[in-house]
Amino acid sequence: MVLGALALSMMTATVASASHSYDGGGYGGYGDNDEPRKAVSYINPDVGAATANPDVDPNSNCVNPDRYDNQKRSAPGSTANNVHNDACFFKGYSTGPVSDIDAPATFDSFGVGVISACPDPDGAGPKVARLSDRNGDGRMDRCFQSSYQDKGVVGVNDVAGDFEFHARMNNTTAGAAGQQKVVWGYDPQANGLGDTYVKSSITINWL
Repeated sequence: MVLGALALSMMTATVASASHSYDGGGYGGYGDNDEPRKAVSYINPDVGAATANPDVDPNSNCVNPDRYDNQKRSAPGSTANNVHNDACFFKGYSTGPVSDIDAPATFDSFGVGVISACPDPDGAGPKVARLSDRNGDGRMDRCFQSSYQDKGVVGVNDVAGDFEFHARMNNTTAGAAGQQKVVWGYDPQANGLGDTYVKSSITINWL
């Protein structure tokens, strides 16, 4: 993902980093003033990368989200055609290039395909990510992340992709063609999105 200098400068001015820690059962300490009120999920075009996606708006981001993609399935055992799903939370109903509030979140996949990557938000730090099979059908279809990506201290050595949530979707020719819908949103209890209105979705049509 490529962010311009303006977007990077806005990170340091707008991002609120939560100090709460995920305890395995919930994400305590969030009150009305700390909860996100808007979720924006979008497909990252991966411009210039090996996974560049020409069917997606090259300017797709949290301000200008492209939520629909037609994508060829990967070869069996490959993730060459995986789709990069990014997302942001906002304290109000206006948006910006990156999140302005941190909170725990979940990606839930429905239909064909799988979640092929659910990266840890801070590598070896205290934040966590968990990829799981939500319904026992043998496919990885839930990605919980306790925080947005932040590889360092807010405002210090920030990198492209910080202050957003990231996951990868994939489907192969060993599986069926069809539609994959991925719902992403606020999940303080790490138990799915059935009890939140702060959510957004993308749709991939696997060919």
